[in-house]
Amino acid sequence: MDNRSISQTVGILMMLLITVILVTAIFKLSNVYFHPSPNVMLDVEAYTVDKANATKIYVRHLGGDPLIFNNEQMFLTVNGRTFKFHPFTKKGVMHAGDEGVEVVPVGSKVGQEIWISIGVGGMSLFSGEWGSVIYSKEVTVKKSVVKSAENGLMAEWHFEGFNRTLVTSLPANKREVFDLSGNGRDLDIAGWNDLNSAWARGINGMAYRFWSSSKGLLYLFSFYDNAVHAIETGNTFTYEAWIKWEGETGWGKTIIYVGNYTYGYKVWLFVGTSDPNSADLGYYVYTLSGRVGGYTGYLLKRDSWYYVVLTSDGRSVKLYVNGKLVDSKSLPAKAVKTDYVTAIGGAPGYPSFGGVIDEVYVWNRALTPEEVKARYDAYTK
Repeated sequence: MDNRSISQTVGILMMLLITVILVTAIFKLSNVYFHPSPNVMLDVEAYTVDKANATKIYVRHLGGDPLIFNNEQMFLTVNGRTFKFHPFTKKGVMHAGDEGVEVVPVGSKVGQEIWISIGVGGMSLFSGEWGSVIYSKEVTVKKSVVKSAENGLMAEWHFEGFNRTLVTSLPANKREVFDLSGNGRDLDIAGWNDLNSAWARGINGMAYRFWSSSKGLLYLFSFYDNAVHAIETGNTFTYEAWIKWEGETGWGKTIIYVGNYTYGYKVWLFVGTSDPNSADLGYYVYTLSGRVGGYTGYLLKRDSWYYVVLTSDGRSVKLYVNGKLVDSKSLPAKAVKTDYVTAIGGAPGYPSFGGVIDEVYVWNRALTPEEVKARYDAYTK
């Protein structure tokens, strides 16, 4: 065999070897992006949040294998638009009996039919197709409802993302944080330090980070288009939130603020510290007869999640943390008036909270101790 034939043979062998290597690499990459479809039974419902031009999707796990989404490799497709799926469940897994909720910026109307698919695994680098689709169904959109049928819910904010272009456009105040109770009490992103760090992982899906300097948002505000969008709770109320303090020091760092600057009515939930490892939780409720509250001595550990609930039944104010009562004060006879500006994570003239806030709810009644405990357990068990 001459040298030319040998070279051709070697070249063919090299091409075969390269082909084998490429096929193997493609197979391995595909295995990274494609996973076997779980043997699972699902159900899905869709509700319009028409004032927010969004759709609330409920996914129920009816039985079969668990769905794991902590690796962010689950996707929800609504009318051809695809979103990462961060459902309301516990610890990154949906088991039989669990229900997940995702709110997507896809407008819908009552009676409209939409296609919903749930994909698992991800997209192939080569084909651009789903690894597997485990659920696909045409769904009739219904009117937005409070699924738990609990009464007195005034507003709920889940902070599942924001539109950077809208936030940074002029005018600066835009209705960016949608109230998903269906009551239309949306909030503005009224200020920010760094939008790149403003969206963080929450206790449920995603959340917002607030910081007085260098990080995240300054505060969310119920004032836009030259009008205050009031949440009229009156003398009985509940404010609840999941919070994670991240070590910023300072005093009076606002978690939730509701107030009227002229008449002195105010409800204020905050933390304060000079220690970067623990912070004192406090609150004030102001009336025409004075105020009650202050720092409670309940210390929050840095980088830990806490479920904080402040209630008033008109006679007393109670503060719960992680489902347990930690402070209670009697109210003066004069009514508490909390139907003015609502702010989260800070307020004009009040320092921003140094950390992450998620799952904020407002009620016009006092949740019972049993309800507070049950709502805490829903996120932790």
